[in-house]
Amino acid sequence: MTPLYGLAAAEWPLIVCEELLLGTAAFVLTAAPRDTVACERALSGFRPLWLGLALGLLAATPLAMLAEVAQMASVPMGHALRFLPEAITSTHAGFLWAWRLAGAAAIVAATLLRSSPRRAAARLIVLLEAILLLGAFASHAIDEGYATVALYFVHMTAAGLWFGAIAGLLFVMRVEPDAPWVGDAARRVSLLVGWLVLALAVSGLGVAYQVLGRNVGGLADSAYARTLLVKVALFGVALVIGCYNHYRLVPARDELPTRRSLVRTVGVECILLLAVLAAASMLANTPPPH
Repeated sequence: MTPLYGLAAAEWPLIVCEELLLGTAAFVLTAAPRDTVACERALSGFRPLWLGLALGLLAATPLAMLAEVAQMASVPMGHALRFLPEAITSTHAGFLWAWRLAGAAAIVAATLLRSSPRRAAARLIVLLEAILLLGAFASHAIDEGYATVALYFVHMTAAGLWFGAIAGLLFVMRVEPDAPWVGDAARRVSLLVGWLVLALAVSGLGVAYQVLGRNVGGLADSAYARTLLVKVALFGVALVIGCYNHYRLVPARDELPTRRSLVRTVGVECILLLAVLAAASMLANTPPPH
């Protein structure tokens, strides 16, 4: 495994935790109704999920930080610890990683505070958007200017909202499978995902144009091209399943057999989006063919 792919493997669990926390928190705020006791009981089940993801984020962040320091210093990851103080004080990436670690600790603290699920979700969204913005400034996008950083930030936010929204829907469909409000939540998620896919496509094309410019010929036979094609292919399959859910299953969501099918297809969509995030992590750590 090359150092860059090792860094991608270290960052993937971190990205999964960030995106799931962001999207499930947004699901609680936007897709769930506010007026039923059963809904509040189901939403309370997000607390242990959020705590587990927050602890995973807190554990994954220093590992990813060490992996990047090892890559910068061209040393094995086990030897990177002694370079960590210098990286934090002397490099742009190290400085941003230190703030991301502080943000991960703040997210753990936020999940432990006693409050309603919706207030907890609002706190998580603010903290996670800050962490995603730090990640955007640490990405290859910064080489192309602030406009590209903004596009990358929008892209990662939209990806997290899509992934987390359907993961949140899958969670409540399993916790409260027969609750009447779950069907309405499925409709809201389906509408939201349509706009998120549009945001993903526009921001993704914008980032690609800013990074690659007119250098399409330089993509041929490059690692960047292969990784990009894998990511686009996985995204396309997930999109097809999402369209099937939107046009075929969600309109008939109140029928029990259809709801069971929806649980299965949403589960498959979640798995595909996990793979998309893995490809995105690899792409973010693959230099463009300039």
